[in-house]
Amino acid sequence: MTASTLGYGDRVARSWLRKLVSVLPIVVALPVFATLSSNITIQTLRTTIGGLQDLVERRVRVLHGSTSEEYMRGVKAVAFSFDRIEEAYKWLVEGRLEAVVYDRPNLRNYARNEGKGKVVVVGRTFAPQDYCLAIPQGSPLREDLSSVLLNMMENGSLERIRSKWFGAEP
Repeated sequence: MTASTLGYGDRVARSWLRKLVSVLPIVVALPVFATLSSNITIQTLRTTIGGLQDLVERRVRVLHGSTSEEYMRGVKAVAFSFDRIEEAYKWLVEGRLEAVVYDRPNLRNYARNEGKGKVVVVGRTFAPQDYCLAIPQGSPLREDLSSVLLNMMENGSLERIRSKWFGAEP
């Protein structure tokens, strides 16, 4: 306003031409500054948490009794726990938390579905873990299951299923 009125309102344009010239900087500058401001905000939000080191002194939650809780305690990061991960997701979306640390496949599934456009999974996997299926020794299913899983790994269908449900790896 100061730039467009040539002062603090003590000098104002009187003719319609000078008024038009005074309004033009406002009309042009407002969208430019709005766009610039939102881009800076988005960039700041995207880059404030990129890894474990960025979680120090942040409002972080984990699922009580999970390996994530154990890991965060092991690296001496301050993280409080929830009994239900859905509650942590809710708090994150509401802005009452800055991060949720949990199993990456579950976080990616949430971010791709219910949290789409609201949350993003960032950083690397802190403590990779293998998942497995347990079947009794001597089960007739063991050979068939192993054969099917090996075939799925070789033909790429296991990766396609993972990508469908959890998205592409960053």
